[in-house]
Amino acid sequence: MVFRLAAVLLIVGMYVIIPIAAFAATSQIVVITASPVIGNTCVSNFDISVTMPEGGLGYYMHLTWTAAPAGNTSRVVFNVGDEPADCEDNVIYEGNDTSTIHLVTDSDDLVSGLYYRVYAVIGGNCSSCYATGSVIASESTDTGGGAVTIDTEGLGEMADLMRIGLILGFPILFGLVGVLRASMTGYVVGVVGLCLAETYIWDNVGMLLGIPVILVIFGLFGSGMRNAFGEGLRVF
Repeated sequence: MVFRLAAVLLIVGMYVIIPIAAFAATSQIVVITASPVIGNTCVSNFDISVTMPEGGLGYYMHLTWTAAPAGNTSRVVFNVGDEPADCEDNVIYEGNDTSTIHLVTDSDDLVSGLYYRVYAVIGGNCSSCYATGSVIASESTDTGGGAVTIDTEGLGEMADLMRIGLILGFPILFGLVGVLRASMTGYVVGVVGLCLAETYIWDNVGMLLGIPVILVIFGLFGSGMRNAFGEGLRVF
């Protein structure tokens, strides 16, 4: 019973490691200075940094700027796919701070491009000049031209994470059935499935996940042998 419980904990623990191992390589930060118009009524030093939070829930757009000397407040607007029409277009921040965070959860928006403007608000009216910046998904980190680009490798690795979950999920489920029900079918399918998945895991994730998978394979095999020569195995 103790050995069986240990095998279950080993399998569950390995499966918890999957997102840790995969997302270890997805966090990325690209920082570039955007191109504001300089003037007494204009914001300046507009920067955008892009980070991917743990868990892969989206992308954080960290926007910072220096307020206009003559401005009362600052207003940040954005649009997807093209420049904002004016200072009323999709307002995401207005106030006295000089930074804000915009969470983007739809990766299609990154492909289309996110375009930002920061206006100074003077007496309730937007300044005629504004700072501009953009975030556009790209396969490179070329940040020429004042735009912010992010490497789409993180999006590809999220897809890899889902693929790994599917590849391991099936044999792990059968392995758990084998351990909990002393099922010969569960043990065989679990061990064979994980052995087939091991090459893919090792090549695409590496030893951080490959070694736990090997340990689970040996754990299932040992648990199966113990049951076979002990209390016996069921067919299913």
